[in-house]
Amino acid sequence: MPLIELSRNYRLRDIVHSLYFTNIGDCKRRDPRHRVRCEQMSEQRRTDSRASILEAAAKLFYERGYAQTSIRAIASGAGIKSSSLYFHFQSKDDILYAVQEEAFHRLTEHVKAAIESFSDPWDRITSASVTHLSQVLQNREFITITTRELPQDQSGDQRLRFTELRDDYEEIFRNLINELPLAPGVSRKYLRLTLIGALAGALVWYREGRDTPEEIGLSIVNIVRFGSDSRGSKRSTESSMSDPIRQNAPRLLS
Repeated sequence: MPLIELSRNYRLRDIVHSLYFTNIGDCKRRDPRHRVRCEQMSEQRRTDSRASILEAAAKLFYERGYAQTSIRAIASGAGIKSSSLYFHFQSKDDILYAVQEEAFHRLTEHVKAAIESFSDPWDRITSASVTHLSQVLQNREFITITTRELPQDQSGDQRLRFTELRDDYEEIFRNLINELPLAPGVSRKYLRLTLIGALAGALVWYREGRDTPEEIGLSIVNIVRFGSDSRGSKRSTESSMSDPIRQNAPRLLS
């Protein structure tokens, strides 16, 4: 007896119908009344499966390293067969790119949302730095791979794709730093590289239970802004500049 005839209950029959046709990936053979629902279910399952692959890959790349992680291990971690993985990605290089793409997407989304509340240039760069640091620490598995597998480690088109991902995200900080009122002779390029490098370094030395991401981000920006020479400005992390950031910290770090 066909699977779709196992139940006389119309609602249950529709559920079985959907599962049956979704599994074989052929919604076109469905009754037009149910075809849209079937296609929606199929698309959702594909989306969920892809997300599971990325989560598994990021975890394994973080724990074992990219070179030591196999396609079979990623598929196993995602709870699917290796052959099913190739429905979403053609190669392990494509998975690596997708993991980095997701990492930069998360960073971009949160940083852009954080700086919208501020108009002062120093408040904006501070907000971006605190949020960046928070996201780096919350998404260690995804973010770490962006520091281990650099564009220069790739070849051909893959190097170009990785470079574009990184450049698109750094453009946010490039624009924020271009807004800053800096002293004559200060290189905005090296200020940007210094700031991003200092924030990225937290992946190595940060320990929970000590300074918070907010405190670290404020301190790093203030070092950039005021320097460490006692003959310079006396303002510290308790300056009024940081007050708006402190007030919004719970929202920034959520």
